Amino acid sequence: MRKDNAGFGSIAVSRRVQRVSPSLLGQPATRITGLREWSEKRTDSMRRFKNTQGGFELVELAVVVVIIGILAAFAVPKFLNSVERSRATEAVSYLSTVQAAQERYHARHGSYAPAMAALEIDLPALEYFETSGIDASDPKALQTEWSMTLTRKGAAAGFGAYTVVFNQDGFSGENSTITEFPAISPIQSKAFE
Repeated sequence: MRKDNAGFGSIAVSRRVQRVSPSLLGQPATRITGLREWSEKRTDSMRRFKNTQGGFELVELAVVVVIIGILAAFAVPKFLNSVERSRATEAVSYLSTVQAAQERYHARHGSYAPAMAALEIDLPALEYFETSGIDASDPKALQTEWSMTLTRKGAAAGFGAYTVVFNQDGFSGENSTITEFPAISPIQSKAFE
């Protein structure tokens, strides 16, 4: 214990307490001891609060990862199918344009065009498909029928090199291999069911 020179009596000062508030001078030593205990409890309480609010536990993170994995297991295949369906739409759009041009050519000339150049249409270059052009193996057949095949080039997200065939009647489901993959086919018909 140390005596205070200010004439306020003796105050018990702990080594932990460096400063004593002037309002506590003259108070009994039990008041300061109670304040020290309260301060220590509050500090311990704050430390515990900070530790509990510091972050996520491993179990919480594992649950989040599992939930994301389950959602991805459903979403990724649907996404890949819709991407491939949009690419297959390129073939259907291209061949629909060729079919309309063939019908106009047939109305003017009485037979279908043997080559794309005769159709006088501007088509964009194919990005995901390739073709050998209009099948003109039998020129006599061009009086009443024609066909054109587009084949998927490159990797097709697990679908392989499927084909889309159009003829004078439009989409030819029996000659197209895209019918094996109804999830990606932009043309819905009874042939797919």
